[in-house]
This record gives sequence, C-alpha cells and structure tokens, in this order.
Amino acid sequence: MPSLRPAWARPGWTARITDWLDRQLAWAGRPRTGELEQQRTWSLSTLFRAETEPGALWLKSCMPRFHAEPALGRWLWEMLPDAVPGVLAIDAADRIVLLDEMDGPTAKDAGGEEAAPEAPAVLARIARMTEARVGELRAVGLHDRPLGQIAALLRPVLLGPDPVAAGALSPERAARIVDWVERQARDLETLGLGPTLVHGDFHAGNVAFHQGRLVVFDWSDAVVGHPLMDAAAWIWEAADDRALAARWETWVDAWSPRVPAVQLRPRLDQVLGVGAAHQLLSLDGILRAMEPALRHSLAWSAVAYTAVLDRLVPPG
Repeated sequence: MPSLRPAWARPGWTARITDWLDRQLAWAGRPRTGELEQQRTWSLSTLFRAETEPGALWLKSCMPRFHAEPALGRWLWEMLPDAVPGVLAIDAADRIVLLDEMDGPTAKDAGGEEAAPEAPAVLARIARMTEARVGELRAVGLHDRPLGQIAALLRPVLLGPDPVAAGALSPERAARIVDWVERQARDLETLGLGPTLVHGDFHAGNVAFHQGRLVVFDWSDAVVGHPLMDAAAWIWEAADDRALAARWETWVDAWSPRVPAVQLRPRLDQVLGVGAAHQLLSLDGILRAMEPALRHSLAWSAVAYTAVLDRLVPPG
C-alpha cells in the first residue's frame, strides 16, 4: 500500500473510529439513532454524518499535514461560539473533530460569494480576536507564514527542481513573479496589520448559514500570518472586473476599523497577487503530502493561482 495512502482508506479504520464516536456520544448522552453515513472522502479528509436525538453531527478526519485543525476548532468554538460550528469532541491522534450540523446551506449552495457579502466581516472579527493571542494559536499547532517570507518560500515552489504546484511558467517568468511578490509584500507591510489567524481556504463553500448567522468552518489550511491573505480565495473567481471590485469592497469595509478605506482600496492587485502566492505555498505542501497518483484532484487549483499571478505581474 502506498505510504501516503490516507488512514481512512486502510482496513479497520472505520470500525475503530465508529467505536470512538459511540463512546463520545455515550459520554455526551446523545447516542446515535442511525447508521454512520460517509459523505465525502479523498486524500485530504473524510467526512461522516451521524444522526442523534438532539440533532445530527459531522465527523471529520484529516491528513497529517492538518494535525492542528481539531484543537483549533475547539479553541475557536470556546472563543467565538457564534462564529464557528459547535465542537462536541476531538481526537488529536486521529486528527478528528466532531461538529454540530449547521442548519442552513453554505454560501456556495446559496449562490456563491455574492450571497454572503458579510462573510469577510465575520472572518475579520475572528482574525482581530486573535491579534493578541497568536501565542495560543502556535500552542495548538499552527505554523507561522509571515508576509515578509512569502516570496522566499515561493521561490523553490516555482523554481525548484521538483515542482508540484507550478503552472507552465518559464524560469525567467517565474523569477520575475517571485520578485514582484517580494515587492508587493513589502509594500503591504506598511499597512501596519500584525499577524493573526489566517483561514487559508476562505471561499463560499467554507461559510454557512446557521441559526440566522454566518459561521466559518474547515480550518485545515490555517496558519499565523497576514489577515488579508484570505482575500484572494474569496475574490479571485469573480465573473468580471466589476464583480471583483465589489467582492474586494467587502474586504475594505471589513478591515476599515484597522486600515482607512482610502489606503486599502487601491491595494486590490497587491492583495490578490500576494494572496495567490500564499495559496500556492499551501498547495505545494498539500500536494507533496498526497499520494502522487491522486495529485491531479487538486493540481488544478495550483494551476489557477499560478495563472492569477501570471496575469497580474507585468511582462519583463
């Protein structure tokens, strides 16, 4: 069996985890009322749904790279229970988090990012809560990805001998993109925003309506970094320039308590470009942690973010 094959694809895992789940539910006084139903499985994670008397629960287990997600999920629920799903139990060894089911659709199912224009403000509230707590984020297992290091980390991703997350760029073009990212990141640092929790994969599929409010979930890619790095995933798939500007405006509004809108609004290309580089760093790590034969299931995303950078950076 390939060494990177996920644990949940190996014999005996489901039976063992079902036993763990039933023990957690017995302790909580809410035993299952039906079969454990698998909802999704792939190299990064697996999802199951379980009905209980008070309501359904979702069990998520993730790849070793995402070892911090369960502890982070519980920590966020303790800090801001109205902004994230409820957490019933976690297991660090198997990287499991047991979540309350959300009663509404995701923003994606409701129509996309335009269906939840307040979502960036929800994420900004979470990020600002963590400004004075980055030590706690590191304690639950998150790594740092400072704005000033993104270009240096990107260079081997695009120019290294074994690229897995790079589009079809020539070495000359890739080097020019890295230099551009370095300059833009240096300029973004002048905004004065300190390190916070960065979601890492903030799009309409990871925001849901629940009890009349928006909650943010799926914190697998979270790091400690610059809070504007989450904007790229939210805005990059806009249908046209007008829609892109409208999505960006929701971020300008969300961060206006920290940065005057007149200073932040002109930074769209910078945030989109450096944010795309941030995404490529995540994707490089994820793809290397996946079974090589299955990398195609996520490689499209790396190609797409590379294309974003190629479009933004002027030709040499």
